[in-house]
Amino acid sequence: MSGDVLVSMKTVRRSELAALLGGAQGPEQQRARDLARERARAVQARLDAAAGESGGAQGESGLTVPDALEELLAGRVAQDVPGGGAAYRRALIALLAGIGSEPVLLGSYAAPPKALYARMDEEMRALGVPEPLLPYRFLFAGAPEELPLPEPPDGHPGLGRLPVDRAGAVAEAGRQVAYSLGTTYYAARPLVDALEAAHQEWQRALRSGRRDHADLVVFWSDDE
Repeated sequence: MSGDVLVSMKTVRRSELAALLGGAQGPEQQRARDLARERARAVQARLDAAAGESGGAQGESGLTVPDALEELLAGRVAQDVPGGGAAYRRALIALLAGIGSEPVLLGSYAAPPKALYARMDEEMRALGVPEPLLPYRFLFAGAPEELPLPEPPDGHPGLGRLPVDRAGAVAEAGRQVAYSLGTTYYAARPLVDALEAAHQEWQRALRSGRRDHADLVVFWSDDE
């Protein structure tokens, strides 16, 4: 695909995602599935167009994103299908579009940003940030534990997760060292601000006694 690689995040409820994947048939679940199918078709169309521009054949990478989405919704994930790692991840990203908070854009990059965030870890580690609070490990942790997906050979698109009750500690650790960072400062600030906002929203939900609050932060990075 052409265009920049966008890094985004949002907060969701694990139970809401489980309901979608578990076949719950309420109107909200149906709306989310319909939106996911529409997005999956659009992503596949862009992939096919990019393949045509580069001289490849449409669908030659194996499993398509719409087919991967239907398999996710049916509770099936094949671990060894060609192209499955990327297709399942894009299908899950499409499914996440219909639930949870509004997405937050964390950055736009000319190439997959794993190297950038690995360098951020190195800079933060040198400044004394503890290992469990470094960003790379959760930004690229993969799908939620209850949904094991095959890994794309190149790790792209990226997918990550962080329990929302840890967002405050991660944000605070990043904020303390942000102004001492080198080349990764411009990427760290949006991440810190977004995690702090997620933490504050979670705290407000707890204080109000709400039981339907988000409990998971999800991250993804993919071509525009």
